[in-house]
Amino acid sequence: MLSNNDFSFQAGTQSSPALAVELIGPHVRFGGTVKLGSYGRLSDLLNFHDQTLTLSDAVILNRTGLATADGVPALEVQIDAISLVLDHSGYVPPPASDDIAIQKARYRLMAVTEAHLITGTFFIYPGVEPRAYLLAAKPRWIPLTEVRVRSVIDRRIKFGAEFAVLNRRSVGAVSVL
Repeated sequence: MLSNNDFSFQAGTQSSPALAVELIGPHVRFGGTVKLGSYGRLSDLLNFHDQTLTLSDAVILNRTGLATADGVPALEVQIDAISLVLDHSGYVPPPASDDIAIQKARYRLMAVTEAHLITGTFFIYPGVEPRAYLLAAKPRWIPLTEVRVRSVIDRRIKFGAEFAVLNRRSVGAVSVL
C-alpha cells in the first residue's frame, strides 16, 4: 500500500553519470542529457524501461541536428517514438569484474527505419547466428559502435557516433553486412 510519502521510481533520474545524448525518431530529433540511474549502461536503461525517458536540458534539434530555440529543463520522451539514441558523452561503463573477459563476435549491420539508413557494428556471443539475433524480438535495444546514419528522405543529411543504441521495433529492414 502506497502512502502520500511514497514516490514512483523514475529510471534514469537518480544520481549517476549523465550522458550527452541525441534521441532520433522518424520525424523528431532531441538533444540533452540522460542519467543512467541504477543502470550501468545506456542499453540497460532503455531495455528495462518501457514508458518515457527523462531528457534533461533538452532541446529540439532541426533535421540536420542543429539546436533550435526550443529548449526545456526536462522533457519526457516516449521511448517507442525513438529509433536511435546516439551517445555523444564518450562514457565507458566500468567492467563487471577485472578478471572476467567475455568473448564476443563482431558483425556489421545495415538497418532501415522509416526515415534513416543506419550502419554500425554489433557484438554477440560466438556461435550465435547474427541474422537470427537481428530478427529476434529481444533485446529491444541493440548497442552499436561505429554508427553512421543517413536520411532516406534527404540523402545530404548524414551524421554518426562512436556509440548508439538502435530500437529494433523501429527497423523495417535489416541485413548483416
